[in-house]
Amino acid sequence: MAAMMNNERSSSNKLQVDAENPAAVGDELDLAARANWLRAAVLGANDGLVSTASLMLGVGAVKAEARAMVISGFAGLLAGACSMAIGEFVSVVVLGGWAAMGITFGLMRLFKASGI
Repeated sequence: MAAMMNNERSSSNKLQVDAENPAAVGDELDLAARANWLRAAVLGANDGLVSTASLMLGVGAVKAEARAMVISGFAGLLAGACSMAIGEFVSVVVLGGWAAMGITFGLMRLFKASGI
């Protein structure tokens, strides 16, 4: 019971703080957007390092030449960079398509409701 009342009190305090400083809500959203960017960058770097290192270890296990390992590392790095760039491009295009489709359907509903 006490925990429930404490929870209600903290949520009402949060509402008062948000009402007093509406810019704080925008700051929280900005931090969330930055956190998503940072998470994507860290996961992408981790993926690139692991896949390139795995490729180089595999080539090194078959052919113990430093030149072959370096060439395979650069090839893996280039392939990974192209893959990430194409994936990002496709996701942005699809996201833009969904946004345009949402706007189109919204306008269609608006026109239908207004009788135009």
